[in-house]
Amino acid sequence: MKLRGILSLFSLLILLYSYSQEEDIPTVKIGNQEWMATNVDSAAQNSYCFGNDKLKLKKYGGLYDLQTALKICPAGFHLPSDDEWTELTDTLGGVNVAGRKLLPGGSSNFDAPLSGNYNKDLDILSFVDKNAYFWTSTSFNTNVAWFRQLNKNQTNINRSTVDKSYFFSVRCVKDNE
Repeated sequence: MKLRGILSLFSLLILLYSYSQEEDIPTVKIGNQEWMATNVDSAAQNSYCFGNDKLKLKKYGGLYDLQTALKICPAGFHLPSDDEWTELTDTLGGVNVAGRKLLPGGSSNFDAPLSGNYNKDLDILSFVDKNAYFWTSTSFNTNVAWFRQLNKNQTNINRSTVDKSYFFSVRCVKDNE
């Protein structure tokens, strides 16, 4: 058990080292914000990595509980707040149309993969290739935080809250200078 914790910490350190050069990270600029062009794809502790299938991990990125999501963005980037997601949504024309623009092939080049979500307590992976779920750094209360959800069959982007123990995708935004 102790070895597993050390290996997980080692994995996180490797990720942070590999992202230590900001210029190596592909980004997409949307309005005044610069977002990572892909989801975080680290096999960190408290992550779900599609059975360590490297092709799926590259396609979807990993899924993380909020505690891990808050720490996993590379240097120079951070987990976006609820307000930063709202700014992104507003820049793309509002909640009724922004969802389609964020999906693969959408006009924003954000290309959010439909990674679904993972419930660790029930060991259930849900909605892969149907929905994308993204953490925000904003808590609603002690146990619940805000997130965004995209659906491949809808043009809108949904904003809601969920227990922080769920595993969602992480898309980091560049720090303001």
